[in-house]
Amino acid sequence: MSQPKEKVFYQNHGVLITNKRAVFDTTTYVVRNISSVTADTSEKTTEKVFGILLLVGGISLLAFWAIAFISDPQYITALSLVCCPLAGLSTAIGGVLLYTAKKTFHVSLVLSSGEIRVLSSQNEEFIDEVLDALDEALVERD
Repeated sequence: MSQPKEKVFYQNHGVLITNKRAVFDTTTYVVRNISSVTADTSEKTTEKVFGILLLVGGISLLAFWAIAFISDPQYITALSLVCCPLAGLSTAIGGVLLYTAKKTFHVSLVLSSGEIRVLSSQNEEFIDEVLDALDEALVERD
């Protein structure tokens, strides 16, 4: 008796999905033991909060400098040497942090023993391809 051939649905970036098994890096799961597949996202909230604080701080320094300039222009030179560079640096770093804080996409398998997160990536297209392959594998599993 010959065994049915293993059908490959996805193979890339250390992930192999067939009708019999799902391999993520070095961990293998038997497809017939997978109840369902879930996907979720997470964001780096600390980077976003820190970025917002830096932006607000930079804008506040500029506002302080502007108010001081309007109130008494004689102090503007000393304040300009301190406030303007700090405000610019703070605003620039805050903007970069906000711009670079990306979502992370996750794939989890629901097994009889519970749910386990097997894959995480900032590449949404990669995660979608893996999810599609897992869906096909669950439909065609042996």
